[in-house]
Amino acid sequence: MAVNFCPNCGKQTSQGEKFCSNCGKKLGDIEGEKTINLVNSVESVTSKLSDIRSKIPNPILNAFKGRKGLVTIGIGVVAFIIILSFNLGRQSPSDVAKEFIKETQEENYDKAEELWSKSGIEYMLSQLGDERWVYQTMRNFTHRTNGDLDEFEITKEEKYDNESTMVYAKFIFDNGKRSDARLQMVKEDGEWKVYAFESE
Repeated sequence: MAVNFCPNCGKQTSQGEKFCSNCGKKLGDIEGEKTINLVNSVESVTSKLSDIRSKIPNPILNAFKGRKGLVTIGIGVVAFIIILSFNLGRQSPSDVAKEFIKETQEENYDKAEELWSKSGIEYMLSQLGDERWVYQTMRNFTHRTNGDLDEFEITKEEKYDNESTMVYAKFIFDNGKRSDARLQMVKEDGEWKVYAFESE
């Protein structure tokens, strides 16, 4: 037997009633509103769930059975989130050096500057004095008057301590010239940044 409810207040109504005995709202034809047929809704949802369940492999369904399965899945999800959050922002010195070289190669100096440590920029400015040198120094690193950086490869990482590492790279310019590059990496606010850099 179908169970009907008032679309306004949700009170159960008897079949054939024209007005809700709780709120007095007219049932059935108010601007297209119809009473909710709970049995049909439940049957529809149950049918859809059965379809979905039939497509899920048994090992996955078995993992969801019982409390132990749910606890295991919950622990797995929490572990995954912890590992993911631990690794965010934990790039290696070589990863940051590679990104810095790529950004200067593509002349994305604003992005490259974000990878340059504040202390490194301050030191460079204390030596050269003019802020224009920030961009010019990045440009000179990968762009020369007789050629621009075409390819590069990180060759080695030499760790001095937990806060300082030297990254070495090989540069090949579009004029065929080869060059060695070094990037002094430091940790700043827990993340690796470029402190100083040079290419021969």
